[in-house]
Amino acid sequence: MDIDPKVTCEKQTGKFVILAAINDADNKPYPLVIDPTTGELLVNDTTKPTDTYDGQKAVALIATPEALHADQAIKHSVVIQAIDETVGGNTSAVYVGNSGSQNIKLDPGESTRMFTDNLNKIYIRVLVNGEGVNYNGS
Repeated sequence: MDIDPKVTCEKQTGKFVILAAINDADNKPYPLVIDPTTGELLVNDTTKPTDTYDGQKAVALIATPEALHADQAIKHSVVIQAIDETVGGNTSAVYVGNSGSQNIKLDPGESTRMFTDNLNKIYIRVLVNGEGVNYNGS
């Protein structure tokens, strides 16, 4: 794949700078995520994902955050949605983050996208035993 580094767009998202490189073969942008503090390229695989992975994760106990998946490699990102209470799901918020802290609050039905290379790096914490999230990653 030939990428033209001169054709980029930049978006500041607080913590990350997102650039899009244009592939000459299909004229579509491919995301490149760079940490502005370190300059490190955080997503360096510009190949399109060929599979998607979806599921549901229920966390057994409120005091014990659990990994989203035991070990599932992905190429790009995952969308995580707190299960909506209208379909027999959560009655309270869930919190998403890494193994050390889960600070992203999702009320029932809300979602967020996270970039990672493995679903086992994302942790879910609940306020009610047995509640959880739906996810879809690629």
